[in-house]
Amino acid sequence: MESNLKKLLSIFAVVCFSTSSAYAYDDEDSKSPARSSVPPGKHYGGEDGGPNVMISAAYTLWTAREDGLATATSTHLTTANASITEGKVFYPDWKVRSGFKVDLGVLLDHDGWDLLAQYTWFYNKKNNLVNQPFTLGEAVSTWAVNQSQSALRTNRNKWDIWFNRIDLMLSRVFYTGHYMDMKAFLGLVGAWDKQHFDIDYVGSTGSADDEYKWRNQQDWWGVGPYAGVCPTYIFGPADSDSHFSVFLDSGIALPWSKANALMRQYYDDTTTSADMTNLDSSRNVFWGLAPMVELALGLRWETWFENNWNFLLQAAWENQVWFSHNHMINKLHVNNGPAGSYVMQGLTIKAVIGF
Repeated sequence: MESNLKKLLSIFAVVCFSTSSAYAYDDEDSKSPARSSVPPGKHYGGEDGGPNVMISAAYTLWTAREDGLATATSTHLTTANASITEGKVFYPDWKVRSGFKVDLGVLLDHDGWDLLAQYTWFYNKKNNLVNQPFTLGEAVSTWAVNQSQSALRTNRNKWDIWFNRIDLMLSRVFYTGHYMDMKAFLGLVGAWDKQHFDIDYVGSTGSADDEYKWRNQQDWWGVGPYAGVCPTYIFGPADSDSHFSVFLDSGIALPWSKANALMRQYYDDTTTSADMTNLDSSRNVFWGLAPMVELALGLRWETWFENNWNFLLQAAWENQVWFSHNHMINKLHVNNGPAGSYVMQGLTIKAVIGF
């Protein structure tokens, strides 16, 4: 027993010595194989390495969409033998709106890391479908449960959303070749928005016209982890002071979110002067995960000045998809599957200065 223990102790000592010898190295004469293979960083903060601070501003020209906002369909035929014509689904009249982004970044004197904060603002206002008329019996309302489906005369709707987002990112830009660099980042995303969706239906009950109004409001916010990779393909000499490049920015996030949606339904008998009757009021408070995916493909020009200043100008087509976003209550379809996705896309023009 004692001899076996001595043998085991001897073997353990040899293994420990071999392991420590394999990882030991002299900082002055050699480097760890793992660290010596690390790609060089593109930016290093400091007096000799590059700029210390980055400031940027971007103009966005985006359009937005959200699933679940259809309010009517046509053609609905009440005669069994009537000839069939292809109908249409009616949504808000999607608009293109302006917005902006602003960034503030700090280049750290540690292995080429940088720390960046970004704010995004977008207000997609007044997406209106105005007085869409129908022949009696032609169209079907997709929201009104108390109204005869064959009695719809007109449909109006209006949708708007006010969207805000803050990103905090720790990243590193490094060369993966003479004509390619890569940015890898991780951090947090926080976003919040408010949206309104109003629907007006006018239909007929006998000889009178009735009006049903729906007023929907949703407040939403989410916070969660955020990460991505952004490759850049460089044109021309890689060591030039100025060059063009094509880039693809990508990111994913998984925020924990809260949606608070309020729905009210009103009825107005247009033949009388009485006030509108409140038929229904419901509130939907929902907690859950709201995944986000984004991509931007664009063209960039970057130049470097003396004293370690640099300037960058780029234009890109950008897309963001926020899944499980629409929790407004359509009582005809409340149990028909997951909440609708919210999408923003369009042109983003950005300028960055580092000093």
